Amino acid sequence: MRNKIARVIIIILVVIFGIVVGVLIFSHAPQSEQLIQKRDINMPADKKTCEALGGNWGKIGLSPIEQCNLPTKDAEKKCTDSSDCQGSCIAEKSGVDWEKDFRGNIIGKCTAWKITLGCQDFVNDGKVRIICVD
Repeated sequence: MRNKIARVIIIILVVIFGIVVGVLIFSHAPQSEQLIQKRDINMPADKKTCEALGGNWGKIGLSPIEQCNLPTKDAEKKCTDSSDCQGSCIAEKSGVDWEKDFRGNIIGKCTAWKITLGCQDFVNDGKVRIICVD
C-alpha cells in the first residue's frame, strides 16, 4: 500500500514539474504575432486611401474583412529581426545550412509588403522560425 501511494505521489510530482517547465518555456517564447508582422494602427481603413498610397485593398488570406496591405519602403533590406523592418524579416533559403538557421546569426531580407502570407521562414533574433499565416 505504501509503495502504491509513493508511486502516485511521484507521478503527480513529475506531471506538475512537466507543466511548470512547459509554462516557463512557452511564456518566454516569442508570440507568432511578434514574429510575423506588427499591426499598424495607421493602416488606411478605406479602399481609396489604400490605393492612393500604392496599397492593395481586399480580403487578405482567410480574413473575411477587407483591409489594406501597403508596400514597404525597406523591401530587400538586410535584417536579423522583424523589428528591423516595416513588414517582416524573411530568411533567404538559397543554400543556407538548416542547422545554422536554428542556431542563430541568420540574416534575412525585409518583405515588400506589410502583411506576408503563406509558410515563411521568419527571422527573429537571428533565428529562423517557420510559421504559416493564412
